[in-house]
Amino acid sequence: MFGLGGTLALVVGSLLLIDSDRTQLTIAWPVVAAVAVAGTVFLLVVMRLLYRERHQLPVSGSESFIGKPAEAVFDFKTEGEVWFEGERWKAVSLVPVNRGDQLRVIGRRGLILEVESWDQQA
Repeated sequence: MFGLGGTLALVVGSLLLIDSDRTQLTIAWPVVAAVAVAGTVFLLVVMRLLYRERHQLPVSGSESFIGKPAEAVFDFKTEGEVWFEGERWKAVSLVPVNRGDQLRVIGRRGLILEVESWDQQA
């Protein structure tokens, strides 16, 4: 909460200048209030955007593959090929897979996808 501390320090410092004996150094209350409100609103908007961004699902990289559907190209017992997002990938599965089966990606090791049946729990 450094932003709120900075806004508070700005307001307190400005209050010290308002009560100054020298008229050249004084600051009007409306200016202090406007700067403090603008700073606080900016801080809250940025914090909200950062919070929302932090809690979104990944859209790129290996993490974005998890839970997405794939389709088996051929029958295979442990290793084979699947269609995933318009591309053919090598895949491994712990259970035998039939051609056309709908699969769920559960991981990735290099260029090999780890898949399971879509019906199994994630």
